[in-house]
Amino acid sequence: MELPPIEETAIERATDFPYRDVADEINNFVYPPTHAVDGQGSISIESRLPLAAAMPQSRPYAVYVSIPFCRVRCHSCHCFKGLLPNASTRDDIMERYVSALIAQANAYGQAHRFRSAVCDAIYIGGGTASVLTEDQASRLISALRRAFPHNTDMEVNFEGNPADFTRPYLENLKACDVTRLSIGYQSQQQPVLDALNSPHDATQSRKAVVEALSLGFPTVNVDLLYNVPGQDFAQWSRDLADLVALGPQGIGAGDYVVFPGSASEKLIARGRLQTPHDLQTTFQWYGATRNYLGEHGYAEQVRGIFARPGHAQRYVDLCCPQNGDIVGLGAGAISFIDRYQFQNPVDALPFIALSEADRPFEAQCISRRASDRDLMRRFVMHNFFAFRLNRQAFSARFGIDPLDAFGDVFDRLRTYELVDIDEFEIRLTEIGRKWRRNIYHEFRMPEETSRAAAEWTTPSLAARGNRLSSANGG
Repeated sequence: MELPPIEETAIERATDFPYRDVADEINNFVYPPTHAVDGQGSISIESRLPLAAAMPQSRPYAVYVSIPFCRVRCHSCHCFKGLLPNASTRDDIMERYVSALIAQANAYGQAHRFRSAVCDAIYIGGGTASVLTEDQASRLISALRRAFPHNTDMEVNFEGNPADFTRPYLENLKACDVTRLSIGYQSQQQPVLDALNSPHDATQSRKAVVEALSLGFPTVNVDLLYNVPGQDFAQWSRDLADLVALGPQGIGAGDYVVFPGSASEKLIARGRLQTPHDLQTTFQWYGATRNYLGEHGYAEQVRGIFARPGHAQRYVDLCCPQNGDIVGLGAGAISFIDRYQFQNPVDALPFIALSEADRPFEAQCISRRASDRDLMRRFVMHNFFAFRLNRQAFSARFGIDPLDAFGDVFDRLRTYELVDIDEFEIRLTEIGRKWRRNIYHEFRMPEETSRAAAEWTTPSLAARGNRLSSANGG
């Protein structure tokens, strides 16, 4: 794998180029931005949601299921919610948690909004979904299928750690008709795993992939990370080449983000971890990765998520380009329903207690009610996760062309060669891909951007939400 040359374009060197520094990392998946509810810890959002009304245009929707436990805390991960309970209480808490998940699924599944359309994808993530026992995973998947109307080819994603994916565990998931297995491989280089504080070792990484492929899951996706502190390009190249040789149908290649306040940031400050590469070098690695995977038959669906033909992730498509409803189940899960973005209580025990009190529609964080303009902003940002905005799809949803809705913004982006525009779509250019975070900010109000950056680094708020991809935050 070869590195493309590092070069700053003439347009970027121009004195009037609008961006000098890469924008703060923000979870643009969460829009409109959420805020913690005042006083009581959580509020019922049932009355704000049109659950008794039919789904507009019978649009398909996605379900995200949070398993909010990890065996260890990796050094910089925005999906961490909490550690697995200790051995003396683990069985009881895990059983009660699975029961709470099923109760919440049934509550949403009985609503007319979700009975008048079909669930086209379920994503069981975390945290770490594979901390569930085989029996718990089976019961949960069966209950989800019963709760939500679906077609026979509904996508069922299950994400986990290589150390948990023994052959018996994988055989059980295959028997549950999991259609897309996602393995948190990260690297096959032990120094890289050590820098991440991963709960598995390099031998387990490879073994899990080989076992999963041998069992014939419809899609096996494997997640890798680059720009890890101390990782060099030779290590990254070996990881990618070795994985491609194994032949998984999907590969997630995410650029590692050192979040403020994380263990990684503290270790870097003490000189125990190296500082990650700068924007130019990171983008260079990304370009090399995209080229290499493209040469080997993998197309990029959204930034950092690659798949061979016929294996694109439906959950991502529903959440991003289609911009449908997302039902978030479990502690810390984020939903978007109609015009509200909201997050369930983050910690498992309060979530369990609310479920046992028959209060399945509680939110710890909630957005304002989205205006039509907010919905347009969300649609644009989420489509730009996939680098392009279909003008006809935007017009069909909102009754206006995106150039009429955001003319000044798109004129500015085109002036600085950040987008290409034709009669069918608006596409991020190569320069636009590099400055994607800044472009997302163009579609947020300034006060939203500063607050969202702060909340992204605050563990108790919506920073800990649904996993969209290995490419942190889109």
